[in-house]
Parts: sequence; C-alpha cells; structure tokens
Amino acid sequence: MVVLYANSVSSTPYTQDVFGGNILGTRDTLGEGSSFETVAERLNITSFRYPGGSISEHYFDITDPNATSATHTNGEDTVNLLPLGDFFGYLEENRYAASIVIPTRSYISEANDAQGNRFAAVDEDALRGFVNDVLDGVYGLVSIDAFEIGNEYWNSGGMTSLEYGRVAAEMCAIIHDALINHPGYEALFATPRVLVQMGADYGFADLGTHYADVGDGAAQLAAFNADYGFSFGEEYIYGSGKVKWSLLANEIIIREFENSASLDNVDGVVAHVYSRGAELPNSRYFSVRTIDSSWGNYIDDLFVHITEWNQSASTRALDHEDDFGLIQAHEMLNILEVFSDYEVGCARVWPLQQNTANDLSGDVGQTELTVPGQMFALMSEHLIGTRPIQLNSDTRQLEDEISVDGADIHAFYAVDRLVLFVASTSESGADLTLNLRRLITDEVEVSVAILGVQDGQNPTDTSSAAELVNVASDNAYRNQYLSLNLDSYEIALVEIRDPTYTAAFNNLVADNNIDADRTLEGTHRNDSLYGGDGHDTLFGGDGDDFIFGGETNADVADVAYGGGGNDRIDGGRGNDELRGDGGADTIIGGFGSDTLIGGAGDDILTGQAWSDLIIGDGGSDFLNGGFGYDRLHGGEGGDYFFHLGVREHGSDWIQDYDAAEGDVLIFGGNATRDQFQVNFTETANAGLSGVREAFVIYRPTGQILWALVDGGALDEISILIDGEANNLLV
Repeated sequence: MVVLYANSVSSTPYTQDVFGGNILGTRDTLGEGSSFETVAERLNITSFRYPGGSISEHYFDITDPNATSATHTNGEDTVNLLPLGDFFGYLEENRYAASIVIPTRSYISEANDAQGNRFAAVDEDALRGFVNDVLDGVYGLVSIDAFEIGNEYWNSGGMTSLEYGRVAAEMCAIIHDALINHPGYEALFATPRVLVQMGADYGFADLGTHYADVGDGAAQLAAFNADYGFSFGEEYIYGSGKVKWSLLANEIIIREFENSASLDNVDGVVAHVYSRGAELPNSRYFSVRTIDSSWGNYIDDLFVHITEWNQSASTRALDHEDDFGLIQAHEMLNILEVFSDYEVGCARVWPLQQNTANDLSGDVGQTELTVPGQMFALMSEHLIGTRPIQLNSDTRQLEDEISVDGADIHAFYAVDRLVLFVASTSESGADLTLNLRRLITDEVEVSVAILGVQDGQNPTDTSSAAELVNVASDNAYRNQYLSLNLDSYEIALVEIRDPTYTAAFNNLVADNNIDADRTLEGTHRNDSLYGGDGHDTLFGGDGDDFIFGGETNADVADVAYGGGGNDRIDGGRGNDELRGDGGADTIIGGFGSDTLIGGAGDDILTGQAWSDLIIGDGGSDFLNGGFGYDRLHGGEGGDYFFHLGVREHGSDWIQDYDAAEGDVLIFGGNATRDQFQVNFTETANAGLSGVREAFVIYRPTGQILWALVDGGALDEISILIDGEANNLLV
C-alpha cells in the first residue's frame, strides 16, 4: 500500500491558456468537412497559434495575409495556404483567441559587421500596417493573445542570435508603438503581448561549433567576449568545463534590446519544449530554466509562452515503436507539471494534425484522437483550475510525482476536486492500492477512467489506437482507498469531487497562501497585487498599480481599491467590486457580474463578460459594458459609451446619458448614419414617471444597442460612427 503525503502545493494553477494549439497554414483547412475543427473541439482547444512554425517564415506574407497559395521553398512547386481572414472567421464564429507569428527572415539586410552578422532591414510601414489591420478588424474581430516575433530564428529564420536581436528589437518597438497608439488600445487591445524568442545555440546560431577549435572552455569564453564585447566570467562555464552557450545566446539578444531601449517593450519570451523522454528529464526543464536564468534577470514578472511543446518526434533517442503511445501520453503530463512549476503563462501544443510520431489525431482528414491526443483531452478537461501537489519528498529532484514500484503517481489540487493520474511505468503493468487519508477524509463523488490501447496493440507504438474505459468507482474506490490494476503503461484518471480535505492539508494550503481570503496592501510605489481563489481585498495605495483578483473558476468575489495613481485593475473570475479611486484608471471586470467604479479621473472601464454595473463617477470616462446586458452610469463630465456592434455585446442601459454634458455613444463596427434609429417608449420603474426611454437600434440586425433612461426628454443623442459625430435625433 502507498500512503500519499503532500509536501507542498504549487502556487500556479492551470488555466485554459496552457491548453492551446497550433494551426498549420499549409496543411489545416477550415469550413465544411474540416477535420481540424473536429479535432480541436475534441481536444478542448480554444486558442491557436497561426500560421504555425517554419511555415510562418517561409510562406506567410504580412503584406498579403489572405493569400491562398505561395511558391514552395524549392522554387518550383506551389503550396496552399489558409488565409488569415478564413482563420479569423473561424475564431470569430467560436469566440476563440489567437497568437500571430510575424515572419522575420525577410527583414535582414545583406550588409554585415566585422563578425559577419547582418543588420536589420525592417519594413516599418508593412509591419505597422499589418498590426493596425489586425486590430481594426480588417480580417475579423477576434481576441488577440500575442504577436510573436519570428519562429526559430536559428533554423527557419536563418539568423544568428545577434542578427535576430537586431531585427526583433526593432520589430518589437514598432509593434508596441502600434498597439499603444491604437484608438482602442485601453478598451480592447491592452492585453495582446509582444513576444520575443529565447536565444538558442543551434543551427545558424551555433556558437559552440564556431568556437570549438579555440581551446578549452575558458579560452572559448575569452574569445567570445573579445568578439562580442562582453566580459562574462567563470559563472558562464559549467562544472564540466563547457561554456553555457545557450545563456550567452540570450545575453546577445537582450543586449540588442538594451542598446535600442526596447527591453521595456518585451511582454514575454517564447520557448519550444520538446522533451526527449523520461530518461532525459532535463529536456523538459532546460528552456524554461534558461529563460529564468537570463531574461529573468532583466524583466520582473516575466511572462513565458511555450508556443510549441510535446515529446520530440525527431530525436534518435526515441523509437517510434517503443517510446510513444502511452509513454508519450505520460511524458506530456510530466511536461505540463513543469509549466506550473515555472509559472508558464501560455502554451500551444504541437501538432494537432500531421504525419509525425507525436501528433494528437493522425494526419489531415483523420478525426480520432491518438493515445497522446486522448491524454491531452483528459488533461484539458480535468486540470484547469488545479495546481500540482508535490508528493515527492526528495528536494533534490524537480519532479512533483512520487514513483513507486511500477507506477508514477501525480496529484492535483483544487477547492472543489482532487485529481490523480496514476501511470504504469513498466511493461508488466502495476497493481497497487493508494491510501489517501492524509489528504482527504470524505468526498461527494468519484470517477475513474483508464487510458490504454485497443486489445492486441502495442501500448508504446505511435500507431496504436486509444481506448478509454470508465471503471465503476465502487470497484476501485472506498473510504479514501484507491485500488488500481493497470496493464502495460496504462494511465488511470481519478477525479474526487467536493472532497473534505484534512486539517493538515488545509494548513499546507494556507501556508502556501492558496485559496485563502487575502488582504494585500500596496505601497507608494508601482505595485503588483495578485489575489487567489478566496474573497480577497486588495489596496493598491499610491503609485501606478496592477491589481488582479484571481484567475481560476474557483475564484469568488473580490474587492479592489486602486488608490492614488493610474492603476490597472482586472477582477479575473468571480463577482467583484473594483474601484479605481484617484487617477486615470483602467478597470476590467473579467468573468462575473461585476461592479466597476472609476472614481476621480478619466477612467477606462470594461465589464468584459456577463452583466455588470459600471459607474464612471468623476471625470471623462470610457464605459464599455462588454459581453452581456449591462447598466452604465457615466457620472459627472462628458463620458463615452462604447458598443462593439455585435449581438453578444447585448443591450446596455445608460442611466444618465446627456449629450448636453458631453456624453457620446461610440459604435465599434462599420456603419452609416441611416443604419440607426431611435424608438421611444416608457419602461416601468426605469426612470421618471411619464418620461419615455430612448432605444438606439442598429437596423441591419434589429438589435437594441443602448437604452437611454429618460431619453425622451433629450434634444440630442450623439453617436460616433467611424470617427464622425452624428445626432440621431436630426
């Protein structure tokens, strides 16, 4: 019998953002009969990286993003492309999000320096125009997670680290400037991140090979310092005597950002994680640890974005018949735990559809999930909102799971559930009983499922078909004891819903400050305050603060006060009360029925999802109800009331609209004056008795955009359409 003990609980919960995927612009198709759409739905993926990896560098043209074909890299053949507009249409229809890879290889000149490194030749007009077109909705109105600068500069990008640093620093500054100067930045586009690739010692950027003939590690480092103008010491040499070339590659890129004063424009750093299996666990950690040891020294609260990840299908260390199937499925869980341990913000799995050993559904046209595809679907369905529990008591190891004879046991905590994955690690399988009484004392419901392969098939072969079998919980679980009999490399999923955690475990959670009600107070400086899943009270104090209520589905109502300064407040999940207080604040309600109060100053208030109450209070405020039916009150001063122009935005009730005080309605879509009409009727208990409300209607859809309380007494209703003011009563 194995008794499970918890040693700690991760502070970083899994969100939907780490369960994104890649769409490949030369392979995947959308629309009627699309296998990609079916697979994405089965995998529970709602955010996508477009147009993929090397495809981005070789075929994606930001001056013609709707191209349907391109010339193959061989110069003769033609490849089909998925137009950006078609991709955005798919996102818009399903309310999905995207990150966009912007190619870099065409932005390098032929001129070079004394070391042979070429200089940047960025087409600013083309780049700025593309970003503005994306933000303006030219290709569709979608949520943009990030703009990613290039793909694997050392490979498909065809650059050295110095060359990429030069190009990326310039591109980053242009994209950042386009974002912050867009008219809809604060209300709609404050969240897209500008992402830069981490440095690498491979391919075109292979430093180690370049200096291999110089001498020992110390001599190689000295030669590198002389060539690049650095003065790095022995801290950049491993105990083995080899140079830490990957760290130096990142330092080269970072210096280019410093030299061009662009480092502050970097919102996050990109890595690709392709594990080489359980025998080489460091391959799971190497990239994120390298980022932490380089970029982490320059940027506080660094956002890490893993835009490709999986078990590698290209390494000779893994055999397609012996190291994939259920072994790959287990390895994907191991990688996912690394993401929580290193606070990875977003991840995009690779590939959904392709003819590789590690794909999640086979090639284009196939819709049945492979074994690792089924594992990904289980993780995305059951782990969002949970945090890994460190069962391993050996502090010398990085792994969270506990290994017993023939099996690895992984555990994940959330307030409303305890999730276990138990993976057989041997060909002979595993027969074991787990004692959970050190973690829980009671539960409401238990479900058990076992992921294996179909009868007679090889459990470690990439081509074997997945089989998911539900097990009667009475046969496997009783009184906090779990009994499992697993065949070769099978993986059991156990979800215990509404558990009663032990006092010791709750104390561990409290010690880690997870889920408890928090009261956090900022200082006179620019602070960042993060709530958890409890009822949090957050005081920003003076300074320009960032306040975040909580990000998991378990988060409940929070109260946040910005205080002095120009603050940014995001309620996250739960029904929150968010107050800007003094300064020009930006407040986002997030998911929940929230109350937003701007306070003094010119504030930007966005309800985002569900039905919210938004009060501008003093100043000239921008009020955007977001999706749902919202109540808006501008308060003193001329205020702006924004409607996106789509049905999901709902109908917003404005309680104090008065054009005479400078209030203006803003329509976010493309329209003309004659497409609007105003109807008048009195609504009981809405406003003054005997005064009708004014209903502003968008004729093409018949949707009521705004209801103006007591609007029948107005002489003017001013609306801004495509930047032009119109009086709807004339």
